Amino acid sequence: MLAPVFTVVAGGGRVPRSGTVVDPMGSDTATVYCALLFLVAVPGPALVAMRWLAAHRRRDWLEIAYLAFTTLVGASVLTSMITDWYVEPLALPTLPVWVTTVTAAAVLLAVAVASRGRRTQADEHFRVVGEPDPTKARQMIEALPARTREQLHDMRTRAVENLTKRGVVDADEARRITSTPLGEGPQSRR
Repeated sequence: MLAPVFTVVAGGGRVPRSGTVVDPMGSDTATVYCALLFLVAVPGPALVAMRWLAAHRRRDWLEIAYLAFTTLVGASVLTSMITDWYVEPLALPTLPVWVTTVTAAAVLLAVAVASRGRRTQADEHFRVVGEPDPTKARQMIEALPARTREQLHDMRTRAVENLTKRGVVDADEARRITSTPLGEGPQSRR
């Protein structure tokens, strides 16, 4: 995914914070170099799209920055290849650059238009897998050692007390939650 970052050295220029100046590569070398680096970068935008879809179309600013950067660098490299290095627009060395750039731009547009909000840590670490099975949950809780069940009950009680103090749940809701046996949820008691 970082291959487009290294493509900027093909044009030469001053290296930040070092004071050294890098000569630009020859057009043949730069063309091959850019083509190979963008060939490595081809899966990047598709991986971002898959991750975005897996996160229920919630956007992440780092992925947006990556897509924007890849699109800009790709457009710059294509411009250099065609105008400065005299490569035909659809020649073989330009194809990985085209594919990466167009895919990055398309994914960036999709993320900008169709996102359902910002991605949170919960989106990163938790997801619903299938329907809840209350019977299996009760069996799993019953299979735990008694001490572990007590610790879980105490942890839940402390968490509910904390939520009550913060005003997130009221006293009735807190009593209902703490009186519910471990392994059961509000749906299974109704």
